Amino acid sequence: MATHLSLLISHDIVPNWKWKTSPANGNKLISPSQMETRHLFNTLRMIWNHTMPSDARIHPYKEYDFSSYYTPSYLKIAILKIGVELLNRKDIRPQWAKELDIMINYINSRPDLLEISKV
Repeated sequence: MATHLSLLISHDIVPNWKWKTSPANGNKLISPSQMETRHLFNTLRMIWNHTMPSDARIHPYKEYDFSSYYTPSYLKIAILKIGVELLNRKDIRPQWAKELDIMINYINSRPDLLEISKV
């Protein structure tokens, strides 16, 4: 699986960062390490598809409206935090690993897309 040093270094950009679940899931704040791998990967794909340029979308693509809580900086940090967590998972399915590789390769070619100006 491809990786990039900046992705791993960026993991510590916001210590103790947590993902806010949807209202249907109680708006809970949860650490990526506590999320089930399938849910974690699907969350990453959803964030990715709404944060990156349209040519970077991973299908299936489903339009989703994020509340104002999910700022561009928050979503960029989510990509980094969740991506690093998935790189450490032993139960990642081959298709998810392939899609994660696609995401990492895209970011390696466009690191400016995850620059965080305000956290």
